Amino acid sequence: MVSSDGLDKIPQNMAKLQGYTLLMGQRYPGAAFFSAADIFTTDVYERLTEFKLPKPEIDFVFIEFWRGILQSGNISDLSFTPRWRKSLGSRDEHDIAIEQRLPHQFIMKIKPQLLLVRKCCYMA
Repeated sequence: MVSSDGLDKIPQNMAKLQGYTLLMGQRYPGAAFFSAADIFTTDVYERLTEFKLPKPEIDFVFIEFWRGILQSGNISDLSFTPRWRKSLGSRDEHDIAIEQRLPHQFIMKIKPQLLLVRKCCYMA
């Protein structure tokens, strides 16, 4: 979701991810949540554009990074934000969730102070 709308939309998409992460933390107190916005700042993305790498190469680096995290055994479950299917990285993460049998859920709708979540596969 971070860069799927274009590199110029990264700051807005990062802000959305931070909002989802905060709301998930409120919905599930005691659970730890993080997103790309917690690891990669907009400054990181700006610096990557300075290298003038083609977007497919940048996407590849991020996908490999997240694959390592998701396959580490340290992630208990995943949450997918609305429009996750439009993101190459999120689709890859979903494939890994299925492959690794990681519990996952889908944030279906968000309004101020309201978060609707649909649980999916492998939930205990």
